[in-house]
Amino acid sequence: FNLRWDAQDGLQGELGKPGAREALYSVLFNQRPLKPVDPGRCTLEPTKKRAPKALPSVQRLRIYQEVNNLKYGSNQHDLHSLDIDARDTVASSLLAHKHRLFSQIRKALDLDSNVVFNLEGGKRDKLLGSLTEVRLREPQHFGPEWDELSLETKDEIVKRLLDAEDSEEVAVWLVSEFNLACEQAEAVANINFTPGYSNLCLDATYKVLTQLEADAVVYSEAVTRAGFKSHSALNANQQTGELLAELPYYGEALERHVGFGSGDPSDHPEKRFGKIANPTVHIALNEVRKVVNELITEYGHPTQAVVEVTRDLKNSPKVKKDIERDQKLKQDENEKFRAELQTVGISDPSRQDIQKMRLWNDLSSNAASRCCPYTGEQISLERLMKPGSDVEIEHILPLSRTLDDSMANKTVAVRSANRDKGDQTPFEAFGHSPAGYDYTEILERSKAFKGRKAYRFGPEAMERYLREDADFTARALNDTAYLSRLSREYLSLVLPEQNVWVVPGTLTGLLRKKLGLNGVLGHDGEKNRNDHRHHAVDAAVIAIMDRSFLQRVARDTSRGRGADSGIERLVVEPPWPTYRESVERAVNSIHVSHRPDHSHETGLANSTIYGLRPDGMVAVRKPLASFESVKAIEKTAFVNEKIKADLLSAVRDASTTAEVKQRVAKFSRRSGIRRIRAVERLDVIPVPHPANAEHRSPRDSRSINGATYGLKGDSNYCIEIYEDEKGKWRSEVITTYQAYSIVRESRGSVER
Repeated sequence: FNLRWDAQDGLQGELGKPGAREALYSVLFNQRPLKPVDPGRCTLEPTKKRAPKALPSVQRLRIYQEVNNLKYGSNQHDLHSLDIDARDTVASSLLAHKHRLFSQIRKALDLDSNVVFNLEGGKRDKLLGSLTEVRLREPQHFGPEWDELSLETKDEIVKRLLDAEDSEEVAVWLVSEFNLACEQAEAVANINFTPGYSNLCLDATYKVLTQLEADAVVYSEAVTRAGFKSHSALNANQQTGELLAELPYYGEALERHVGFGSGDPSDHPEKRFGKIANPTVHIALNEVRKVVNELITEYGHPTQAVVEVTRDLKNSPKVKKDIERDQKLKQDENEKFRAELQTVGISDPSRQDIQKMRLWNDLSSNAASRCCPYTGEQISLERLMKPGSDVEIEHILPLSRTLDDSMANKTVAVRSANRDKGDQTPFEAFGHSPAGYDYTEILERSKAFKGRKAYRFGPEAMERYLREDADFTARALNDTAYLSRLSREYLSLVLPEQNVWVVPGTLTGLLRKKLGLNGVLGHDGEKNRNDHRHHAVDAAVIAIMDRSFLQRVARDTSRGRGADSGIERLVVEPPWPTYRESVERAVNSIHVSHRPDHSHETGLANSTIYGLRPDGMVAVRKPLASFESVKAIEKTAFVNEKIKADLLSAVRDASTTAEVKQRVAKFSRRSGIRRIRAVERLDVIPVPHPANAEHRSPRDSRSINGATYGLKGDSNYCIEIYEDEKGKWRSEVITTYQAYSIVRESRGSVER
């Protein structure tokens, strides 16, 4: 309340107008209510909103979904589902605790300590329980009486707590409805629950939960038993089989994936139908619409669409941070591997050398125990890396049958074992323990592998791979990455769903290399990611990936055995003899257009206000103290030339900056002038008179086109680069104010 303002006459005045202090207090301390978060649509009943994750029923559904998927066994090769009694034991334990370690689950089921679970491994050592129920069951909250309430009542209580803006009001309700002590009610009203929303509304949650509890079925089956068509995304056009003339705005078609819109036909489509919260996916789907509709206009309806996706764009900031941390760990490991390789004379290791080191480390945490998983022969670092080594990288499940070239499907083994194994699974090759091999010992050695690599040595490895990881074609058609799934669903509006499929980026990279396209952009045979045209090269690769092409790739990789089989031996023939030249010619004709990384809705001008003059110049106030040299005074055009002459006379013979500043300060004190009005030639944004005449200064009687003030634009929106009619490239700077004006004047056409 000591706040003061600088009045136009330069005097200090108090904030003393009637009601001014109270108004300021209200602005500072009474924040308006925050806009509630839109929970989004239920994936099974799109007309209803998603339920909060904190609801006991939602957490209960998650628990039963995980427990119904839980399997156990002596190793990852031989896993069994829990029976109903065991399932209920684990579920009850999770409902009563914040989490249960897998060691605690083994104890609860009276299992040996060497029993493994399918959900166990890597960073996961526990299953989450029902945090909401555990907290509300605490003595300082509801206590044991919580368990006597029905699930619907529990949900009602939590929903009321989540929606309440006044904790005192909800505390009073708890006391009157549930006879809680005042201290208990107050403690309950101030609990912080799990944030966020689930994928289902409350009604759908109850229906699916009923099926999950009734029988140990997986989620997808529980959904169909609950009366829904599918748990996967389906739009109205997919159900009717109708194909549209072009792609509409995605929010209109993918209703269940977007937030609720206004429903007003006069609103812009994004506002009317809603949009996906993830900005990257929102932009990507809009770009898909633009490109596909232009192609339809030019060439008609497509018969097939192939989408390449390499990562899930729906990852939360935490997941992305975890990915970045894992990448950093791998980079650190690579540096460690390079240092180790120098000890055996490899100063500049290749990518394959690093990969061999990583796979060699996977064999065992103890370097002395690392051996071929098939023969048991010890593999030292020297043997692994020596020139012409008999240790090589091999695919555990045959590449020709899986097209799985990931690290999870690779290991290092001696060449003789790889040759004997050939184009077979470990069980197919060694299950009958031929001479020189013992399958029981192979299985024992495979236990050293973590995660999804160990099961590939088991008797039913291929069946499990086809069931859980799927063969290439199935993975291509059923990729679960968020954007690929939405793209498939979106594109199925203009062509049959079975003709829209997804390929992994790893296969695109393989075929790009085999077709000799990495050098199209001139980077020594490696993909040049710094040149954005590499996306066009990838598009040229996936455009030729029809099913017959994939069958040829699979057939070629199946030829040969042992060291002759594998990805390096694969030969890919181009679709026509001059294919590479065609791609290179097309790519070289591309001019990359960069989308602005900001919108026009940003700061339009700096904070200085300029007065407009009839001669086209602008006037601005400058403090005398800003002049630090005689030259600066001489270059400035004063409105009052007499003040300029007097000031120059006072500082004319000053020789240093300090002396100039002293004389300017002395002149200011003697004359009583603190600021002067200077004239400049600037392009400014005209600002009209204030509507209230009381605020006008007598000096504001002049105006230009109805404006008396000007603001200097200090930011640019973009540089527009174009080719003129003479074939010359030109550029033009578009200021933020110009961009804003263009959008405002053509709002209707821009929105359409």
